Amino acid sequence: MASTKDPAGSVSNDPRYKEVIARWESFWSLEDVGRPLWMVPTSPVLSVGATGRVPWRTLLQDRETQLNAQLALLQWRQSLDAGDDFVPHLQVYQGVTVFASAFGCRVEFFDHTLPWAHPVIRPEDPPEKVYDLPAPAVTDGQLGTVLDWGDYFVQQAAGRYALALTDLQGPLDSAYQVWEPTAFMVAMNTNPREVHHLMRLVTDRQSRSSRARPIWWLAIIIGFRTSSLPPTPSRRHSPRFPSPSSSAFSRTAIRQFNSTMGLRSSPPMGSL
Repeated sequence: MASTKDPAGSVSNDPRYKEVIARWESFWSLEDVGRPLWMVPTSPVLSVGATGRVPWRTLLQDRETQLNAQLALLQWRQSLDAGDDFVPHLQVYQGVTVFASAFGCRVEFFDHTLPWAHPVIRPEDPPEKVYDLPAPAVTDGQLGTVLDWGDYFVQQAAGRYALALTDLQGPLDSAYQVWEPTAFMVAMNTNPREVHHLMRLVTDRQSRSSRARPIWWLAIIIGFRTSSLPPTPSRRHSPRFPSPSSSAFSRTAIRQFNSTMGLRSSPPMGSL
């Protein structure tokens, strides 16, 4: 892996972005920055994919294609001088199926859209099948691709760009990819113990994965939400299921973010 010290050519040492990064630091320290922060686009890979110039299948499965497409887009993006709060960065992107794949879900790729994960717990399976799921390693499935490609991107960027955390999805989003969504939602009411087991398993794996390459992550350029929640059968299920797992993952990510960026304080959870 490349040196963790910022070389002279690093974006973080570029006068155009020093002020932007300082604004993000103030924002995450809950200081009044005087105006809303805004940026477009937020993800180099998603921006490339949205143009349709590169098929999604190739963009997500070919390392060189993904790196070169991002570098070209960043060069164009920086030439715009849009005056927003975007910090140029790279990201290893594999769609939203990263954790589902680590739990053994088969991932199907397409040219026209993001990949799908086929659940390992199907509607006809008993809810107790969750106890047969092994705890994946941080290198299983697409997680291994993220780590391998990330090391390569850091090396090729030679310190110019930070690497953003990949799209891990919230714990609940990943759980209902592992367990067929309709059956999972029904189990919230009929088998809460099994649902909690899967949620704890996913949350623990996500927390471990976010610490696998701590020097990579530049969370400041993507922001952070405490959770990403799908619709639930009724309002009463929300506090019972998403909140504890999502909050646990959020705390891990925020601690990692503050450590990486050297922030002065942690935002209180209720403020996010």
